[in-house]
Amino acid sequence: MLARFKGAFDGIEKLAGAGDARDSKSKMVNARAAKVFSDLKSEIVTDDPDFKARLMVILVYCYAVAILEYRHRVWPYNLMDLSRRIGELWEGMCLIAWTCAKHPGCAKSEEVFQFADVQQKFLSDLWDLIWDHPNVEKVIDMVEDHIKPLNKTVNMASDKVFTRDGIVHVIDFKFSFNSNEKGNRDRLSLVGWAHKKRDPRTELLIAVCRQENNQYLETLREEGWQIVTGRATYEKIGELTGTYIQPYLDEIVDFRSDLSDEFLAYIDSHADRMGCFLDWQVVRA
Repeated sequence: MLARFKGAFDGIEKLAGAGDARDSKSKMVNARAAKVFSDLKSEIVTDDPDFKARLMVILVYCYAVAILEYRHRVWPYNLMDLSRRIGELWEGMCLIAWTCAKHPGCAKSEEVFQFADVQQKFLSDLWDLIWDHPNVEKVIDMVEDHIKPLNKTVNMASDKVFTRDGIVHVIDFKFSFNSNEKGNRDRLSLVGWAHKKRDPRTELLIAVCRQENNQYLETLREEGWQIVTGRATYEKIGELTGTYIQPYLDEIVDFRSDLSDEFLAYIDSHADRMGCFLDWQVVRA
């Protein structure tokens, strides 16, 4: 699989000219990698869920190697871009457990839920309570006016929502939760509140690859989010889906063997520890 990806990028440095904008270079790399990924995925045909999961781990890993290596060749990564891309790639690896889920009661939720839905339910319940009040319409108008700004402040599109035996599970994947995560902490606080208001049975989970995180993450635990970090993330994912990807990661994922010496030297030379992003197992078995 890795050879197929590498073959798609022959001459990529020449095709991505020096004058091209960063976005156009990135899109070229992403498009080529996505095409190979799609072709290879279509060739994975098996009724064995464990074998499928293993092949998907190999595929997602090879895709990650290609994306990191060749995007860097046409436009070297900075810390922010690399951390964002690693977060996306690691989340994709974790989601394999749901696409190859063995537990019969595990499924991706197809229902679209927005923060404004909670507000509408609140207004409906309020209307039922005060419908015979002489100033009912003025009260409703006043409440709507005060909560209207919240409609634009909470984006729930990035959170993954699954059901397990009829219970909604909201899962937020983070490669690391560092000192610049205050804005994300505030968003997750509102997201968790909204889902719990909608259905008190909802389970809230934050899965973080790195174990070194900060107090922002702990405040979310106090608000009802279950926090799993390091190798415990794969164990929890396995409990929910019936599919355990950790053994495949230990067997297959080895970025320092498959990325170029140039790429490794670049990230290892940075004082901000960019190299930590290559450890998806955290502590090998």
